[in-house]
Amino acid sequence: MLRVCCCLAVILLHTSARTIYLYGDCDPISWNFANLANSATRWSVPVFVMLSGALLNRRLIDNPWQFIAARLKRFALLILIWSAIYFAWRAAFHHEPLSAPAIARDLFHGQPYYHLYFLFSISDLSIVAPVLSPAIQRLPRRLSVALSMTATAIAGITIAAQGYDPNFLTYFVHYIGYFALGALLPARSGRPRWHLVVVIIAAISLTAILTAFTVSYSGGTQGRWSLYFYNYFSPTVVVAAIAVFILFARLNVPLWSRTFLQTTASLTLGVYLIHPIILELLRWFWTRYLPSALNPAIDVPLTFALTALLSGTIVFFARRVPALRAAI
Repeated sequence: MLRVCCCLAVILLHTSARTIYLYGDCDPISWNFANLANSATRWSVPVFVMLSGALLNRRLIDNPWQFIAARLKRFALLILIWSAIYFAWRAAFHHEPLSAPAIARDLFHGQPYYHLYFLFSISDLSIVAPVLSPAIQRLPRRLSVALSMTATAIAGITIAAQGYDPNFLTYFVHYIGYFALGALLPARSGRPRWHLVVVIIAAISLTAILTAFTVSYSGGTQGRWSLYFYNYFSPTVVVAAIAVFILFARLNVPLWSRTFLQTTASLTLGVYLIHPIILELLRWFWTRYLPSALNPAIDVPLTFALTALLSGTIVFFARRVPALRAAI
């Protein structure tokens, strides 16, 4: 269930981003609504990383070289296919004059498109997993949690002090703390700790309030600190991500919904990869045929719902085609 929620949150994050950058050009109510929606979804990427860590780090990896080779083969194929798709999309849809040096530069920075950095990050973290897994198994749990939290805090401090300019080899470094926490925090399922809901609401609200202040103080979204609290390593986002992860780890999923959720969860990677194309096609359609739908009050909920529905439907049927299954 958490994987599905993360995927939906990422789509909402990207859908609401347009309104965030319209600061000053749209009414304050619409902007603050988008700010709240964006703030409420910032935990999604860290939790995605924690989910990957939970799957990879909870047991010792018997054959590290075989494991690394299999993971790299899988992610290399995904990176190759989806980089080609999005370079073609940029040339055809955005009319970007892409040259060989520009393509090489974007690949080096892990940015064939704005969301594909995640493939590079998880691929690199898979290489680290055979080293992290024994440490997680052998060190005292409290020490492991403390070290992981320290790594996440250092990442946040480094980004605040120096900015953030990783490449395809270094994206994973900042996420190591989250990756390890994924295996450490949900030691066992149990009764949900509902006070975590209060923590999550408080962290999201603080992210929205502080972002509204920094954007207003900076006079727009382009200042260095304008969108700092959206950063995946800002204190409010770290707290929200950890609280969401622990809360969901303790939820008991009803038996009647498990088959549906398992099927839906299998679509999440494909939906994550394809949804920017669907999102941008919908925005193109609104611009050309239904300009009123670009009103943020209409655009954010409508475009979010349609993007999620259409992306999920496309991936569901694409996975039925053997030749396409490996790409999604």
